[in-house]
Amino acid sequence: MNVNQSKTLNAYHVVFLVQNVMIGSTLLTLPHLLSPVGYSQWWFPILFGALANLLLIPMIWIARQNPELTLFCIHQKLFGKGIGTCINTGIIVYAIILLASVCEGYLELIQVVALSDRTITGPLLIFFLLLIYIANSGIKSIARFCIASFFLVTWLLYFLTWGFTEGDIGHTLPLFNFTWKEFLSATQKGFISVVGFEVILFYFPYIIQQEKAFRHASYGIWICIFCYLSTTLVSVMYYSQWQLKNVMYPRFSICSMQ
Repeated sequence: MNVNQSKTLNAYHVVFLVQNVMIGSTLLTLPHLLSPVGYSQWWFPILFGALANLLLIPMIWIARQNPELTLFCIHQKLFGKGIGTCINTGIIVYAIILLASVCEGYLELIQVVALSDRTITGPLLIFFLLLIYIANSGIKSIARFCIASFFLVTWLLYFLTWGFTEGDIGHTLPLFNFTWKEFLSATQKGFISVVGFEVILFYFPYIIQQEKAFRHASYGIWICIFCYLSTTLVSVMYYSQWQLKNVMYPRFSICSMQ
């Protein structure tokens, strides 16, 4: 296939592909994941965003050196067919495990919120059929789904206004009230929330404006970080440290109180 003829992703496609892959069920659980650092957690999304943007630099550089190759092809080009295939197989296995973990998180949320007394076999089948249908339609179809899901979900940020007005801004200080052990524990648990932007290495050959891919991907990263920052800030203002540690879905709890 001629990659030049298959370039279909515009700037806004890249923005929404990046942010939508990053944002998931962790948007609801992030305050709980960052609970080891207590009230100091609210600024951690900014730290994660900066780290993600730094990691994006070498990824885009590698992709621009091989503008017509996906990550799988780059591996085979750099390491040879044998080693490259082994690396690619490892990535596929990791992706399957990660997908299973993500699906488990969504289905657990569905069971807690709506189907506490029923099995989740039906929702699981529907979920996988939807994934297969979208993925089988091509990368542009995935990008369109990301755009649609963004506008269907992000309006929920409005419900954070209640927690903001009822919370205590004094909880946001001091900024560094934690130990190194607590910092490492929160970072280890929370950085998973921004994982996903690296998928750009797979669809980079289909981006029309490849020379601007870093800028557009950065926009996607910081849209995600804004959503995370809003969630952690309101959760810190509204909840006690005990609640942050023990309430699994703090943001959902705030929305349900409207």
